[in-house]
Amino acid sequence: MSFNAGDVLADVRDALQDTDVDLRRHADSTILGYLSDGLVETCVRRPDLFSTLAVIPAAAGAFQSAPVDSVRVIDVIKLVGGNVLIECEKDAVDADNPGWMDEPGTPLNWMRYVKDPNRFLLAPPPVGTESIQIMYARTPVRVAALSDVVPLPAAYRPALLAYAVFRAETKNDQSVLDGRAKLMWDVFLASLVASVQSKETTDGFDNGPKTARRR
Repeated sequence: MSFNAGDVLADVRDALQDTDVDLRRHADSTILGYLSDGLVETCVRRPDLFSTLAVIPAAAGAFQSAPVDSVRVIDVIKLVGGNVLIECEKDAVDADNPGWMDEPGTPLNWMRYVKDPNRFLLAPPPVGTESIQIMYARTPVRVAALSDVVPLPAAYRPALLAYAVFRAETKNDQSVLDGRAKLMWDVFLASLVASVQSKETTDGFDNGPKTARRR
C-alpha cells in the first residue's frame, strides 16, 4: 500500500505538537526536506528497498558502469537475448586466468568492483554490442509536494516519521539535551535493522558468489 508525503507530514506535525495553523514552527517545505533526506539515509542503509531493473548497453571491455542515478549495483542478471550471468569473485577469476581481461567473448560471469559500488566487471569481456539486464538501487527523487508518492513500502512509514522528527528535534536545544532527538534517530535505525533481520529469516538461502564458468 502506497502513501504520500502529506500523510507523513501530518504524522510529523502530530508528533511535534505542531498542528496549529497559526502557530506553526516548521514550514511544510522544511518537513518535506526532512522526508527527502530521510529517503536518502534509508537508501544508503537499505539499498534493496530502492531496487529497480534496467537494461543497459554493455561497454567494450571488462569494466561496466551502472546508470548515473545508481547508488549501488545489486545484481547483474543476464545478457538480453542470451545467457544468465553468474556472480563470482574477481580474485578467483584473476588467479585462475591472469590474462582474462584481454580475452573478449560472450560474458558468462560478473564480479563486483569493491572500490566502486556503481561499477562491475564481466568475464569474458564483451565486445560492446551486447545489452545487459541489471538490478540497481536508484537514488530516490526528492519529495516536493504533499501529493508526491513516497517510494517506500508502507511498512517503513514509521521509520521515515522517526527520521523527520529527529531532524526537527535537533533544532530544539531542550530536545537535544534531554535525548529526545537521539531517541528518534535510534528508532529510525532500529526500524531498518529489524527489517534486515526479518529479510535474513525469510530469504535464508545463500546468494554468495559462485565458481566462475569457463568457456
